[in-house]
Amino acid sequence: MRREIHLKKIYSQLCSITDDGMHLEVLPANDDGSPIHSAPELITIRADKGDARKFVVYSYSGEMISIPLSEIERAITLAKQNVHSEDFYPYPEA
Repeated sequence: MRREIHLKKIYSQLCSITDDGMHLEVLPANDDGSPIHSAPELITIRADKGDARKFVVYSYSGEMISIPLSEIERAITLAKQNVHSEDFYPYPEA
């Protein structure tokens, strides 16, 4: 039987990756909303070259992880505002 993990909170952090734009990583959080530092990310929201945002969901050990919809909505709102492909940013031509 699969083990199910119930999270009350998630921690969302923006990260910029050279030549790959801005991503949003969703990490498990403690009940106070602080990240669980030893845990890997659960979801990455990233943008492709056309700036279409995509969810990348990671599966570890086949566990089912439930996250409150309100926490996912908060992460989606942050991603809509901040996640873009590298092509989105105006860089001066060399």
